[in-house]
Parts: sequence; C-alpha cells; structure tokens
Amino acid sequence: MPKLSQGDFIRLIDVDYSAAVYTDWLNSREAGSGDIALVEEVFTEGPLCVVCLLCEPREGFLEWRASFHEAQLTYELLVDRPPYPQLPNKESGKGSSEETKETQHTLPESPGIDPSWPTRKAVIQRLRDHLRDHLSDHFPRTNLAITQYNARLDTDNPVNVVENISYVQAGHGFEAEAIALAMEGKSWLSNLAQAADYLLFAYKLDFFWHENFRKLYPDHPHGLHLFSVKGATEAMAYAMMLGWKHEAVYCGYLIHAALNRQHYLILSYENEHRRAHAFMLRLFADWMGDVSHHWPPYAYDDPIYNGLIAHWRKADAAALLPWLIAACDRHTHQARREKTRTFYDFGTPVLARLPIEIVFLLRLRKLFGLDMPVIDHPLMAAPFDQLPEPQPQPEPNEQMQGTLARAREDWPMFDRMNSLETIKALAGSGRNDKVP
Repeated sequence: MPKLSQGDFIRLIDVDYSAAVYTDWLNSREAGSGDIALVEEVFTEGPLCVVCLLCEPREGFLEWRASFHEAQLTYELLVDRPPYPQLPNKESGKGSSEETKETQHTLPESPGIDPSWPTRKAVIQRLRDHLRDHLSDHFPRTNLAITQYNARLDTDNPVNVVENISYVQAGHGFEAEAIALAMEGKSWLSNLAQAADYLLFAYKLDFFWHENFRKLYPDHPHGLHLFSVKGATEAMAYAMMLGWKHEAVYCGYLIHAALNRQHYLILSYENEHRRAHAFMLRLFADWMGDVSHHWPPYAYDDPIYNGLIAHWRKADAAALLPWLIAACDRHTHQARREKTRTFYDFGTPVLARLPIEIVFLLRLRKLFGLDMPVIDHPLMAAPFDQLPEPQPQPEPNEQMQGTLARAREDWPMFDRMNSLETIKALAGSGRNDKVP
C-alpha cells in the first residue's frame, strides 16, 4: 500500500533522478536532495507504487516534474504546507485594482517584434521532440490511470477522488499535436477539438473535487488549492477558437468560481502574473456583464490590454487595429523560455506562436456581428489569419463515460454541482442578458 497520497508535500532526502519512471520535457533541472515537492498523483504498476512529484507547484515551465517508484525515495512528509519564498516577476509596475473603463486610454509606443521570438521551425521542432520522446510512455500511463479509476482498481484511492489529471495530460498531447500540425500547414482542427474536449472535461472534474473536498473536510487546515487557472483559461480560449460558445461560457464561469472560491494554485496566482490569461478572463467578464474577479494589481498594469478591454466592442475595426498590432508585438516578447523564477505569458512551445488571446477577442466580435480587422502581423500567419469555421464537439468517449459513471455513483450530487446554474451561483453571478 502506498504511504503517500495526492496533495501531500514531501522534502526529498535521497533521490536517484536517473531511476525516474517519467520526467517532464519542460524540466529545467534534475530533482535533488532537499527539494520540496507536491505529490500530484499516486498509482500502482503491478506490485509497485508510483508517485508523480512536482517541485514547487507552479504552472507553465517547471523546476521539475517526475515520477518515481515510492520505494526508491527517501523523504520527509511535511505536516504543514511549506512556506515557499516569494518569487520575483520579470515585470514590474503598479496598477489599479479596479477596472478603468472611463479612463482615456493612450496606445503606448510598441517595442516591435522581439528579435529573439522563436521561429515556426524552432517551435515545430520543440513540439515534435516532445511528442516523439515522451508521448510513447505518457499516454499509456494516463490510459492506465483512467482504466484503473473506471474499474475501481485504484486501491490507493479510498475516498474516491475523481480522476482528472490524466485527462489534462492527454489533452496536452492532442494540443501539442494540433499546434504542430497547424504550423506545418496541415489539418489541425480535429486534434484541437480533441484537446479542448479532454481539457474542458478535466477542469470540470477538477472543480467538482475542489468543491467536494471543502464539504468533506471543512476544518482542513490548508484546504485544496490545485486548480490551474492558466490551463483552464487556455481551454476556454480553445473552445472559443473552435466556435463552442456554450462550452466557453461554462468554462469561463467555472474559472471565476474557482478564482472567487480560492481553489487556484496560490503560488502561480501570486507570483507568475499571467497578464494575458487575466486579460482573457477580464474580457469574458466584460462580455457576460454579471461576473467578475477582484484581481491583484498586475492584471491591470498593461496599457495594451486595458485599451483592448475598453475598445473591443467598438464597431470601427480600423480604430481597434493598432491595439491588436501592439498586442501581437507584446505576444512575441512574452514567448521566451521560462526559467525557475521568470515567467512569461506564452513561454511554452504551444503558445509561442499561437495568437490565443487575439483569436479569443476576434471570436467575440464575430458573435456580436462586428467587422473583423485584418491584422498584418507574423503572429497572425496562416492558419491563424482566419477564424476557423465552428467545429463539431466530439461525443464523450468510452473512457469519459466510464469516469462519469463512477463519479455519479460515488457522488450522487455530481451533476447538480456541475450544472451551469450552480457554477454561476458559485462564481457570484446572476442573470445573464449579454450573450448574443
């Protein structure tokens, strides 16, 4: 039987990194003695117990993520949540914690395209390296975890935690394949649809478990704070890209519920300062008109995003165009590789040349019947120069149906807690009149 459980924190005393069962392709260094790690997942492989560890629970570029046989590790189980140091952000600046729609917005001088912005060829190579070197053993592991959960073979899960991490991991595989295909000029939207379907499903399950954990353990000293606002926001944007309006609306409210009920990864929220993701969520809130989040100052300190929030509904596409060009330039400067304590909005190869925030805004304008600006910028090179035609959403596959069946059996209130009505109430929203 495993000694560790999902959500535990440990301090490594002795670890043989070369014996890792799996290592993440984004790791910036190897695991070492003294590292503090979060137990993301625990599962069995025959008689052996495997633990998936994340060093310093952050989204995006990681210090390291790796899986080990538990018996190979020497560690100290931490009773209290570790006091991680505050991490400096690459950007500075103070902004208002309130929206400033009535402020006169002045377009700042653009720095132009970052000369170090990775080429499409370089991004494709990084994505293909990832898919070639890691997915051969990554997908079998995720499939095994889902199969064990659905068949109730997860003997290390006595409280019936709903499986969701494996769906996130599978979604990221389809996501990487989709963007590589897009930049190779090949058919890519079906892969993006698969990615979005897995990710939307995963974050729905994840939010449910955060809510359920709070009900099961109301006096827990630390609570559960593992919801990825970054990942869920990208899933919402993919839904919009694919023309899945209702799925994007649901996900947008879900994220706001996770934010306002403080289910999010605290270190990521406080230290990484993902301004582009905050921008997309602010844009969603402006669209809906009945939901909001009181962001830290960093979410309001970028004049380009503030200007786009103020002007995105205007009928004159030409007046919006300079702001969009500036946002495209900003994207290129935010597409650098991340380091341990330096974070960028688009620092992963998937996002480096994907205008996810621009397409999100353009799809909103399309929903309102507004003119589409023609953006002459290399970030918007084909196939991103045109909004995709709305794509069909895949039907739930056998794995998803099995996961839903067990979740509903274990937790009879599952569907009620996941209803849009409940999610909107948890987000602090009310009646919605602004969906076109």
